[in-house]
Amino acid sequence: MRISKNSIKLLAIIFSIILCLSFFFRAPVLVVSDESFELLYGKRRQVKKQLLSSLKHWRLFKVIPIAEETTPELMVDVVAAAHRNPYCTIFPSRYMDAAHKYTEKFPHTKVVVTGSTERNEQLNTVKTDDLNDLYRAGQYIAFLSRERPTQTILVFPSGTFSDEQRLALQAGWKAHGEERFLVVVRDPSAIDYQAGGAIILGTGAVSSFLEQNKDIPIVLFSWLDPALTSQSVKVVFDDSVWTCIDNILKATEVGEISSQPIVLKNRITQKIPFGHIKKSTLML
Repeated sequence: MRISKNSIKLLAIIFSIILCLSFFFRAPVLVVSDESFELLYGKRRQVKKQLLSSLKHWRLFKVIPIAEETTPELMVDVVAAAHRNPYCTIFPSRYMDAAHKYTEKFPHTKVVVTGSTERNEQLNTVKTDDLNDLYRAGQYIAFLSRERPTQTILVFPSGTFSDEQRLALQAGWKAHGEERFLVVVRDPSAIDYQAGGAIILGTGAVSSFLEQNKDIPIVLFSWLDPALTSQSVKVVFDDSVWTCIDNILKATEVGEISSQPIVLKNRITQKIPFGHIKKSTLML
């Protein structure tokens, strides 16, 4: 029995319709967001990641915009109005109170809170594996500083820097046979930058000295759109919800996720073997 071309076209149309319907009938993933994140990450960048995630997982990924002054109770109502039975709902840790109230109201919905390690029977939480990130950052710094002077200076001006974190960074620094010294400096103003090497910075500290030291390569930990960063920024470690969405969806109870390093190759003149960066989790 031969099937006519018209029959084949009809079957293809029916299959396409069923496929499209399956996409919209599947329970969506709800991602709670706000203006602060959007300003950092970039609206167009977020829409692109949202579309790619939806296609990859073949279910709608829906952003739930929240005003930062919204009360936890109202926030729960806003999220619930988007969909009553989502596949998963993702909250940033700054809205932990709302996440708790949401799980009380919808105990059968999977809820993941990013940027937290709080243990809770109803909540799944994930945080950045900072030791593994620093281990990889140490490798990037070693490669970026190969044409720099012997003494390479690391600046980490914000937050605490534990011995464990320092060891992780130094292990990455030495992972490819680096024999020079790595110096951790807490006060950027006390450094002669012309004699320095690569720098690790928080987003808020970059602008204070970039204008005076444009030739120093920077490894940046930030959600900021790489296109908006200074030309001095060579690598951006991004642990945002959209970059790590696959691992966030897999989260069970308390988990750790690694940032995604974004190498800005058009800003790097020398040939660097970034493909040799070791990705395995560091064991200290």
